[in-house]
Amino acid sequence: MKTMANAVMNSQSSVFTKHQANISSSLIRRVKAAKTNQNSQLLTLLEQEQKELDNRSAFSVQRHFWDWLNRPSYLDVKQVMGSTDAKIWRACDSRTGEIRYAQTEAEIIDWIESNY
Repeated sequence: MKTMANAVMNSQSSVFTKHQANISSSLIRRVKAAKTNQNSQLLTLLEQEQKELDNRSAFSVQRHFWDWLNRPSYLDVKQVMGSTDAKIWRACDSRTGEIRYAQTEAEIIDWIESNY
């Protein structure tokens, strides 16, 4: 499940990066044409557009970072079958992805209390 979520996030990030690159290259071409044609009015508008894109890009990075910091966090604790068919305890932190195994309930409770 985590792998699928990472793949979707990477895909979205890749599309966003490609989109930003396309906008940037288009803007560069238009600035070059405005300079060639000595169109100062268009050049002023394109400079404003560049500032807006820079601000939007910075905001987007901040928003994604804020979303990442504030994503839901929970500790999933359950008893599972170990490799020797013995029941063991498994705790998984959804935020960090850390997984901890313990032989006894007391061990897993001690670990949770010392880390959370």
